Amino acid sequence: IASGTVSAPVAGGLAVHVLGSASLSHCENAAEVSAEKTAGGLIAQSTAEENESAQLSACINRGKVSAGQAAGGLIGQAQSLSLSHGLNFAEIVLSGTNGTAGGLVGAAAQATLEDCTNNGSVTASAKSSAKVFLGGLAGSAGGTVSNVCNTGRIKSVSTHSQSAAGGLFGLFASGSLQKARNQGDVSAQANTGGLIGQAHFAP
Repeated sequence: IASGTVSAPVAGGLAVHVLGSASLSHCENAAEVSAEKTAGGLIAQSTAEENESAQLSACINRGKVSAGQAAGGLIGQAQSLSLSHGLNFAEIVLSGTNGTAGGLVGAAAQATLEDCTNNGSVTASAKSSAKVFLGGLAGSAGGTVSNVCNTGRIKSVSTHSQSAAGGLFGLFASGSLQKARNQGDVSAQANTGGLIGQAHFAP
């Protein structure tokens, strides 16, 4: 999409909902996307069964994305996701009082991220005592991550003791992280990290 706006309770620049091992390659969005619940520059939501994973390759977002619960530069929320050579250049805003937002992905239960970069700011615009996760790559995710970079500013005003903001991930649930770099400022009221705000790793 070259320009314009997309607005709905759940909104995506290209698709609202994709299923299973759907594949998108060399897709680009420049429209502004906003939603009451979940929004993604390309896809709002992705659901998959066991052994399935959505595939995104060489996709770019240039349009501002804002949502009340989950906002991502490329995808708002995913169960299982493989993302390579993804780029976001636009501002990502969590407009509600609790939820997740990331430069590339709002939230993903299991993700593989390779050769991806976020250049847009990620912010939570509503001052809140509820839990908020913000990250340059993803607000909340787990999985395998390599050769990634964030240059965008991360800012959270949530005062909840379990909220987290990181240059790459607000919450990194489990997995591995290699060749990862953050060059953006990170400011928050609770758990704050240059790379990860909170991490849960199995011993």
